[in-house]
Amino acid sequence: NVDNGTLVDVVDRVPPTYLADSTATPRDLVSGNTVDVVSGYAGSGGIVGHTYQYIGAGESLDLSSADFSDTTRWDDLGPSADLDFLGVGEIGKRYRFIATPAAPEFIDLHREDFTDTSRWQDLGAIRAATATLDLAREDFSDTNNWRPVAVSQDHGRLVLNAMHESAFNARIGTAAGGAIAGTGAYADHYVNATVKAEVGNDASVTARDIDIDALNEVRKDWLSGGKGNIDGDIAGALAGAGGYSSVTLELNTRVNIGNGASLVVEGHPTTPGAISLNSLNKLLVKDKVNFTSGGLGSGADGWMRIDTPTLVSRVDVSASASLVSAGDIDIAARGSGTLIAQLNLDTYGAVTVGIARTIVEVTPDNTVTFGSGSYLRADGNLNISAGTDTDFSRDSYSLEARVDSFAGSAIPVDDLDATADLFQDNIITVAAGAVLETAREARLHAERLGIANMVARAKGVSWTSAVADALNGSGSELFDGTSEYGATGIVTIDGTVRTGIERNQGLTITGIDPVTGEIIASSLIPDTITWSMSTEPLESSLVKDLEFAQAQLRQYA
Repeated sequence: NVDNGTLVDVVDRVPPTYLADSTATPRDLVSGNTVDVVSGYAGSGGIVGHTYQYIGAGESLDLSSADFSDTTRWDDLGPSADLDFLGVGEIGKRYRFIATPAAPEFIDLHREDFTDTSRWQDLGAIRAATATLDLAREDFSDTNNWRPVAVSQDHGRLVLNAMHESAFNARIGTAAGGAIAGTGAYADHYVNATVKAEVGNDASVTARDIDIDALNEVRKDWLSGGKGNIDGDIAGALAGAGGYSSVTLELNTRVNIGNGASLVVEGHPTTPGAISLNSLNKLLVKDKVNFTSGGLGSGADGWMRIDTPTLVSRVDVSASASLVSAGDIDIAARGSGTLIAQLNLDTYGAVTVGIARTIVEVTPDNTVTFGSGSYLRADGNLNISAGTDTDFSRDSYSLEARVDSFAGSAIPVDDLDATADLFQDNIITVAAGAVLETAREARLHAERLGIANMVARAKGVSWTSAVADALNGSGSELFDGTSEYGATGIVTIDGTVRTGIERNQGLTITGIDPVTGEIIASSLIPDTITWSMSTEPLESSLVKDLEFAQAQLRQYA
């Protein structure tokens, strides 16, 4: 049965799996094996000149004496000669069925006319899974062997991108009621992602531009409609609610240039390409928990945490690797993020207890290293940065840990806290034996301040805060919370960083053609020097003196 689009390869008969003759030995057979019975066969039930297909479950048989008339084991395919292709078509070609029958059509492919263009499309010669081709003359429009996978916009440009995006969220709703009631919820998110863009050991790449990036992105935004990731409501004479939400991120994002690898960007000095190596961690995490508890005695306990035990962004140029660019070389290990933990806690009753903690801790580790024996040469600028760029635009982070608690009771008991911490390590290391050269500027920037937008606020509202308002004149809210940020920025150069490697420029005049008067210049002229030839009349100093005297005479006579 064939349907529109079915592909058929026209070939000579597939040789049999085995022969059955006097020399045949026991064979381990599986369903689908074929056997040609030939002269010398000594068994019964087999017809010399016929082909049989094994249809059993699998066994070992002596084919020299096997009973091929046993229909539980064998299917007689008929005379072997008849199994050759008997239809019309070219052996070694592939055809596509282009007719559109209402239902799959039964066709005897053994005798089919593949030259009928109303039913079949000739797709050309069959190729094996691997083939040696002359790509300069290849017909890439041949859909039998090729299919487009992308559109190349920049010929001569190498783009190597490794990217991972983790998008996730959760929604939990819980409620309880009764004389004695309790409820709780737990949400735990864990992301462990390694992203690596790598050029292997001893690999060699020459291009007009080289751009190698590794990106690790995490995205957890607010739920629509102001909903919490955990929403809990409880009511009863004695009521208690508890909730725990955590987001843990372990991201390892790397660009690695292997040992002995070579990256070369060629181009004219007026329109040079560049080598760009970038690793980036990009975070968006917003988490919210809402709890309401009411009763004669009620309590609520909420705990939230967002942390990054591993947050690595790293670019490694390994030992003996070589990067040479006609333009700039830009290398950066960076990150950015917005992370918010919001816990809302409301308790009502004669006696209420509210306990809440929110913690946001982010620890980026941004590192760029150059191994021993590595070599970089930029005919443009050499820009290397960790935790910032070379224009002093530091990585952008915004961290918020918030608790909002309301206690509507005669006796409120609150224990609230919020913590937001951001500590960065930004390291650039040039190992002993490494050489970094540039014709222009070398900028190695590691962010050392780590300034960020930080909020840590635990706010409690109750009648006691209203009393405090009456006493000190401030708002009827009490606050707690701590936030810290900082960075370690270290640039270590044990190797060599050299600038101005093209500062000595020259044009050598080797002579003047006595006939044409043309200047003969050295053929070794840097592309950065522009020059032109012209002739000017050469006047004697005596002639100039005479002209000056005549001018003076005219002026003062």
